[in-house]
Amino acid sequence: MDPELKLLLEKNLEATRKTLELVQKMHRAFVWQRVVVAVKWTAIAALIVFSYLQIAPYLGTLYTVYGGGLKAIPGFENLIK
Repeated sequence: MDPELKLLLEKNLEATRKTLELVQKMHRAFVWQRVVVAVKWTAIAALIVFSYLQIAPYLGTLYTVYGGGLKAIPGFENLIK
């Protein structure tokens, strides 16, 4: 084999290896990015559900206390139920 062609093939092989390394790092970063986004949205949803469960009894109490005054507003009772 021609030495010049052999050198060119070795350079090409080295460039291919470097490119493969970069692509593998990018893929790993994308996978972790998906995991972080999924965890973030799960945490947000859990906080919303937890907040609703914590505040629901107080909203019921407020409705019973101020229920008489709210009857003056038409359609408000349908929003609460």
